[in-house]
Amino acid sequence: MPAENRSSNTDPRDVFIRLNPLGLGEADLRKDSTGFEDPRTHSDYLLFLAGYHESQPTTTDLVEVKTANLVGEQLAWAVGKAEGLDVRLAPPGYNGVPWRVFVRYTGEVIVHDARFDLYENWAVGGPLIDKHHGSAHHFHGLAEDACYSGGPAGAEAWSYGPTALIAFCRGFVHYKLGHTVQVPKELIQCPA
Repeated sequence: MPAENRSSNTDPRDVFIRLNPLGLGEADLRKDSTGFEDPRTHSDYLLFLAGYHESQPTTTDLVEVKTANLVGEQLAWAVGKAEGLDVRLAPPGYNGVPWRVFVRYTGEVIVHDARFDLYENWAVGGPLIDKHHGSAHHFHGLAEDACYSGGPAGAEAWSYGPTALIAFCRGFVHYKLGHTVQVPKELIQCPA
């Protein structure tokens, strides 16, 4: 069987249709905006999609970035690495969904990948602040992109950011990994 074209522009729904692993008819394979019109086909597609994403190459090269400049998914990747987590990338999806960072949690019975968006989600980032006895402080009058400083207990210097979570995360990465870190090139945003 020939190798699939797995470029970031390939819609996995098209791969599912071309392979048609269940031998479905044309009516069952009609796409909608998020998957397939038929609920059973959509359910089967979601199972297929999990395996498809697992088989995708996740990174190619790493690029050095200053800790103070980490943003979004780059910051999530760096924090995950600083925490020693099994950090993974999910490739871009259709409808413009960009590369995203996930963490794989492996238990005795299940393996679970969870979105790792601690730079914007207090439910993920807040416990990290508690775990490392960290904090963040707001400074009135500073520029919007640097009005918070934060970091973990024991850090000699804190880092700045536009939000408390971003400031803490940058401070944590700086404390654990240093002035610069390596992130996948896929997470480097193209200039506007």
